[in-house]
Amino acid sequence: MIFFIILLLFFTLTDILYMKIPNIVMIPALIIGCIFTGNWLWMLSFALIGALLVNRNYWCGGDAKLLALIAVFLGGWASMVGLGAISLIWAYRRVKQTYKQPLPVAPWLALSAFVTIGISRVLAMALKLAP
Repeated sequence: MIFFIILLLFFTLTDILYMKIPNIVMIPALIIGCIFTGNWLWMLSFALIGALLVNRNYWCGGDAKLLALIAVFLGGWASMVGLGAISLIWAYRRVKQTYKQPLPVAPWLALSAFVTIGISRVLAMALKLAP
């Protein structure tokens, strides 16, 4: 999990500074994640969702790959991350009224991933306490 959090922070930083998510780090991270977690089906399904968002000009390719990476490490919980990020971006743009200028998506995906990790931990603890 620490590897995943470091990756999220790295991709957030590069997206904010350069508006890019480097493939030289992303592709090995996807491969390593698939090997260690076995969530390749989740990765493929969320890569497809990300590709649809890229096709509609909502996101760029790196953002779609980042969503796939999140799916590798979080599995089905990635659906919450995707919905959370889209909701946060929509809310931010509504408040700031910035629809024309590009917006880095990685920070919103990372924030949603961190919240999802927290929610999953709380639910896991609650289920352990439940009779």
